[in-house]
Amino acid sequence: MIFANLLHHWGNIKADFITSAMINTYKEKRLKEAGKKIHRSINVELYCLSSMTRRAHQRGYCGVERLPITPLFYKRPVPNIFSQEEIQDFILMAEPFYQVCFMALYYAGLRDDEAKQLEWIHVNFERNEIYVMGKRDKERHVPVPPDLNTAFQFVRDWQKEYAVKSRYVLYNPETRQRMGDIRKAVERAKKAAEITKRVTPHHLRHAYATHLLENGADIREFKPY
Repeated sequence: MIFANLLHHWGNIKADFITSAMINTYKEKRLKEAGKKIHRSINVELYCLSSMTRRAHQRGYCGVERLPITPLFYKRPVPNIFSQEEIQDFILMAEPFYQVCFMALYYAGLRDDEAKQLEWIHVNFERNEIYVMGKRDKERHVPVPPDLNTAFQFVRDWQKEYAVKSRYVLYNPETRQRMGDIRKAVERAKKAAEITKRVTPHHLRHAYATHLLENGADIREFKPY
């Protein structure tokens, strides 16, 4: 996002001289280039530009702290929520190490990046919980249900058996690195489970919250603290 769009357009302009008219021109340019509605993407780009400006101001690189940004109208579509049966089929049809990844997204309600950055020191098997550093450095302790606990133990035992020295829980034996992009694995599992709905890693997090409510849980208990 930064190298493809922001720096290319704004790289030679100091933040002090950015006007609302220039920002509107950027919006129109991006919409014209895309040829479709990408309002959310443009808003995220402008938010990033605003954050960079605020950080630059804090370091004395520019005189303005805020840019005159008015976001484009965007209404988030209502996500397709999967049934518990669909989720189980989806996870079951994934490859073993991706199964563990998908289970972390669903059973613990983790974001994609949170799951990939989960380290063994963050897993407390005695208390059945994991420590998560979320967005904007918000901390939370998440309870680990038995199925996910068993999956984590499977990965831990596998890493010990094959002398894998990784501090990360989600490990890809093919790349011998921590888990990377999982979008292709999501598509494979979706196809194998014969699911026609659109599936993304974040949909598993949505399903987590929805199924908690359906089962009578108080989701306020899972807020960061």
